[in-house]
Amino acid sequence: MSIRPDIHPRTKKTIYNVYNYFKMLASKEDQPKMANFFRLCQERTADACGVSRFTVQRICKESKTISLGVEEELSVGSSTDIKFRSPRKRYSRNKPITDLDDFDSEVVRGVIHSFYDKEEFPRRFL
Repeated sequence: MSIRPDIHPRTKKTIYNVYNYFKMLASKEDQPKMANFFRLCQERTADACGVSRFTVQRICKESKTISLGVEEELSVGSSTDIKFRSPRKRYSRNKPITDLDDFDSEVVRGVIHSFYDKEEFPRRFL
């Protein structure tokens, strides 16, 4: 079980965009003072977004693995549309009650109506 809270994919995208913006500012050669200030892109991003530096590192690492996967799957050179994933969205479970077909749901409906027709209301036994 993880102690850190899950970060929403849109939040990850925003943090990654801030990181890329600071990285772009650090690479500007026409303004050396600003470039020197933004040399530590991950630390500046962590301060600006209010998260830890390790969170920014993890998001950057995730973006690299996603962009590599996108390039391999789609054979695309640029991966500007990176979609981050949330760990909770992968969990899906078949629900046994709602997994009834039409015939079974009509049988359940008929049984419940027969209780009311006989004036035997379903109740919990103690």
